[in-house]
Amino acid sequence: MNEPDTQSPAPEPAHHETRFRLVWQVLLFQFKLAADGLRDLLLVPVSLGAGILGLLVGGDEPDQYFRRLQRFGRRTDLWINLFGQYRHGPTSDKFVKPLEESVYQTYRRKWPRNTPAVAEKPPEELEADEPTRDS
Repeated sequence: MNEPDTQSPAPEPAHHETRFRLVWQVLLFQFKLAADGLRDLLLVPVSLGAGILGLLVGGDEPDQYFRRLQRFGRRTDLWINLFGQYRHGPTSDKFVKPLEESVYQTYRRKWPRNTPAVAEKPPEELEADEPTRDS
């Protein structure tokens, strides 16, 4: 009779880590889209108010309130960094980076055989690296 295979399952292919990164990037993009959409939703009535206020009490500079609103919009656009084009200054990417690193480290601890650096280790070393229940 055939005996059931009692060997541990083969490690996931290296592309598993790439898929994990893709999931993270998609989730982060969704967060940025939501922030961008919320900002746009709030700017609609505020921009109308700034325009009306400028017409009523703006004096020699009726566009002053609207220009302030535009500066605010540019700053929030830089912070949201929807498409990742800004590399310097405060952005949501820098804000989320510690969370990303924490999630990735947890991933590497839970599935160490999926990461390239760990895949090169012999099985004895892999078992020694695995966290215990008390950790």
